[in-house]
Amino acid sequence: MSTTPPELTREQLLEKLEASFLRIARLEQNNFLLAEELRLLRIKKYGSGAERLSDGQLALLELEPGVCAAEVASEGEVAPADKGLAPNSPLTKSARKQPVRGPLPEHRPREERIVHVSTKDCHCAQCGAAKKLIGYQTSERLAIKHIELYVG
Repeated sequence: MSTTPPELTREQLLEKLEASFLRIARLEQNNFLLAEELRLLRIKKYGSGAERLSDGQLALLELEPGVCAAEVASEGEVAPADKGLAPNSPLTKSARKQPVRGPLPEHRPREERIVHVSTKDCHCAQCGAAKKLIGYQTSERLAIKHIELYVG
């Protein structure tokens, strides 16, 4: 003999649905409060420098075997932009800073090197007309002259 559950009325189903929604809201609020409490405990554990770290970074600190408060403070002081990263975005080639070299010292002697172009390259391969000079290219790099050895 099998027993079938009693059929619920529409009002009873709506009451159960509303009770479920209230339970979900209460659980979400409880989850938020527990996550915030965990964050505050981690900040208390790692010091005031941990306030600047994200939740993900704090979670990673728990996995690290020997982290001291000084390391956390120094990591928290560095902004994402200073690390070469845009906040909340992946590292892109344009986001990285390119190295910029200052001008070479003026008191160093300069050596001029002119690279001549062959006459074949001065004329168009299709029509044979002379190519126009567009401009000059200059570059500087610091070089070392080798020491000259001699027997005296």
